[in-house]
Amino acid sequence: MASRRFFNPSQPQTLQIATFLLYISGFFTLIDAIRIEVPAFRDSTPYTVTQALLFVSVLLYAYGGYGIANERKWGYASAIVAAASPFLINFYLLQATGAGLGRSVIDAVLPTSDVNNVISWIFNVALLVLVLHTQSREYEKIWFK
Repeated sequence: MASRRFFNPSQPQTLQIATFLLYISGFFTLIDAIRIEVPAFRDSTPYTVTQALLFVSVLLYAYGGYGIANERKWGYASAIVAAASPFLINFYLLQATGAGLGRSVIDAVLPTSDVNNVISWIFNVALLVLVLHTQSREYEKIWFK
């Protein structure tokens, strides 16, 4: 019988760190989804869709971390989508709130001057790089079921 685990120390360090970041990012995304406050969009479609997308992202983070720890291909695919989800959600918000207001598409992926956004952006980029790293992809091709 195969054992199930939440962390696999026998994997390459890129996947080990990615697993930790998936769990941590999922936790903070859950907090953001619960306490999201966007006064301008409180009762509008972008607000509700964004909150729903955040909850879906939480599930993807959890499935991705658990799937990678148990060496499953669906876990690796979930991790890729979860790692890209902050950028996709920001892009959706940019489009839903009017990209024609002097904003560029770059605004969807680059943070504002707020320190919290910059730190969050750094962790999002790090997670995406770790999941898509050559060492992670090669290990996934060989060992994942």
